[in-house]
Amino acid sequence: MNKYPANNFYLNVIVWSLFCLSAGLIYSQAAEVMANAFRNGNESNAVQAIQAIRILQSEYAAKNQGKFAPDFDELIKTENFDDKFTGKNPVVDGYVYNMTVTEATETKPAFYSITADPNTSYTHAQARHFYIDSTLGTIKGTDENRPANATDPSI
Repeated sequence: MNKYPANNFYLNVIVWSLFCLSAGLIYSQAAEVMANAFRNGNESNAVQAIQAIRILQSEYAAKNQGKFAPDFDELIKTENFDDKFTGKNPVVDGYVYNMTVTEATETKPAFYSITADPNTSYTHAQARHFYIDSTLGTIKGTDENRPANATDPSI
């Protein structure tokens, strides 16, 4: 029989406490790695979607006397764009997309702009915001907590 049963109890408490602390640290690191992977995957998907929209808008304009598709639904209907983008501000892979289209006037050509902003209720990590318009050759992006615009750096 053990002469010092209290010592075993305290040793068990210390060992258990160290185990719980270690498990907590491992969990928090794993959660951060998962959040970063989630963010990076969604950002990559957003960039690919914006590139696809840019190409489809160019194709649409070539068929429609320089007019751009007025919304995502028109791109889905006429250019076979991904139907996940249905509606005015579709939320796809953690990003909210917005497209603004302006018809040509006597003094200005037709214009479109597209933003992709992280849906804060869906994403769990800081994510970049993206922007492109019909006058730009590259996608713009920002890490700041605001929509990207034409003056932001190219990605």
